[in-house]
Amino acid sequence: MKNGQPKPGYNVTLAVDAEYIVAAMISQARSDIDTFIPMMEKLLPLGYTKPVAEAGFESEDNYTWCEENGQLAFIKPANHEQAKTKKYKSDIGKRENMPYDAENDSYICHAGHPIQAAYEKKKQV
Repeated sequence: MKNGQPKPGYNVTLAVDAEYIVAAMISQARSDIDTFIPMMEKLLPLGYTKPVAEAGFESEDNYTWCEENGQLAFIKPANHEQAKTKKYKSDIGKRENMPYDAENDSYICHAGHPIQAAYEKKKQV
């Protein structure tokens, strides 16, 4: 926030199934992103395999964890509303609007040139 407002020191996360709370967790994580995996680890023994989450839980780490643990994640993209606009869909600079070449692990720009990642950023937890 960087505007002088106090920041929360905890995060409460609830897991709901058919309007019933099936798990609850309180953590010191300030972001929802960091509470998804611990909550899912609590739900694994209960047989849940298709988590549905809001945009605050979207991250590559969370998607990777779901894939590695046999989960079919339904997490709303953070840019969902923007992505529906004509301006967003026609922006040739957006990765989502470029064809992906899985064989070379690269995207193809509008001029036909491959674009590959320059580095991989690791997040410190």
